[in-house]
Amino acid sequence: MWVMGLARPPVLPGPGRGALRTWVTRIGDGMEAVPMMRMPGLGRDSSVLVYAWFLWGLGTGLWAYTWPVFLSGLGADSVEVGAVIGIGSLIATLVYLPGGFVAQYGYHKWQTVVLHGLHTVATGTFVMATSWWHVVPGVFVQNFVALLAPAVNSFLTRIADEERIGVARLYSVIGSAQFVAMTVSPPVGGWVAREFGDGAVFPLALIGCGLSVTMMAMLRSHTGPSRVDDTGAPLDPAASAAPSTTTRPSAFSQGWDVYRSLLAMPVIRMLLATSLAIHASIHLAVQFAPLFLREEYGFDSAAIGWTGSAASAGAALLVLLIERVRRRRGLLVAMYVACALTAAHYVLILSSPLLAVQLVGYAGRGAMAALGTLITVALTDWCPRSQVAGGVALLATAAGVAAIIFPPLGGWLYSIDPRAPFAMAVVVIGGAQFLVWRTFRARREDAIPSVVAV
Repeated sequence: MWVMGLARPPVLPGPGRGALRTWVTRIGDGMEAVPMMRMPGLGRDSSVLVYAWFLWGLGTGLWAYTWPVFLSGLGADSVEVGAVIGIGSLIATLVYLPGGFVAQYGYHKWQTVVLHGLHTVATGTFVMATSWWHVVPGVFVQNFVALLAPAVNSFLTRIADEERIGVARLYSVIGSAQFVAMTVSPPVGGWVAREFGDGAVFPLALIGCGLSVTMMAMLRSHTGPSRVDDTGAPLDPAASAAPSTTTRPSAFSQGWDVYRSLLAMPVIRMLLATSLAIHASIHLAVQFAPLFLREEYGFDSAAIGWTGSAASAGAALLVLLIERVRRRRGLLVAMYVACALTAAHYVLILSSPLLAVQLVGYAGRGAMAALGTLITVALTDWCPRSQVAGGVALLATAAGVAAIIFPPLGGWLYSIDPRAPFAMAVVVIGGAQFLVWRTFRARREDAIPSVVAV
């Protein structure tokens, strides 16, 4: 079914907006009015998100799984690979919390477009790199735009609420769409890298991601009064449309109040600790898996591309299956399943040089995507809708701290013994199960003890 949606993008107030701003506004009007086919059970904008995330997966899948191999080909050793990844994580972590303040300014659709647009341009610059440190400016831009990530998640939550499809379902569907695309593109990227050089994948990635950004520009802005309350429940239409008579506080004041309110909640502090522990296990080992397969088992770029395809196929399936587990058995069981599959991936990496075994392990690695979705869904369930952007910023900061500390540590372990990062990751994710149990079980019993320092 084809539907037509008309909505104006946000227009900044003030006289004399100028020809450029008027031109941009008219283009935005036209893009928001483009007819779009709805997917079954989804609204117009949620369908656009599925198409956009699918295209994003096509673009990023061409290079994401072979990124450490690309850096190695530019002369980086394992410690330098970890350092590049750690630098990017440091930049992103530093801007996540300021991003919570930026989200208070609104214009969430356009923040979504700018984030992905600048990330796409930065990715395209990697084709010019002739030494590993040449990628650092692009990595800086890719991660600095995380300043806008809290607004993106808040925007997705509002679309899910207003189109009545559920936050968990929207995250699962768009995540699955992205990983379906990333099932196809890694083998293509591996073949292109083998035949034409590692840098040849980036112009193709620029095309896929650029089309994705174009789809994002077709989203409606959703700048009117929200039709749901802070729990996601529908508001009375008359009350929703009534003009506010209160003075809107500054963005800084709003952001500060959000952070203070969230950190006062013991369950949120426990969730932050859980996120930190899980991401610590991931960042210890994941970046070094392609290097291990190439150096220890002799896999070429095409074979590594196939493992990436298996990981994406596993993610596309496991995100949906683990979401079903969550609905039937609860968050606690779903988290256990996802963590167990992630640990199995590390074990299988060390167990056999057979490609078939690695494909099975990488399919289980897709549970990592489900872990991120489950943590975000827990956040949206446990905090008011008006505080989702701030909550996402806090979660991303916790994950970013892990991404700063553990890739260099993993690189150091890899330089001592290539098996060490994977063995350590199994130990860490096993220990993280205590925090998973403490957070979700205590929440279910509605008795969260304050055991994590703020």
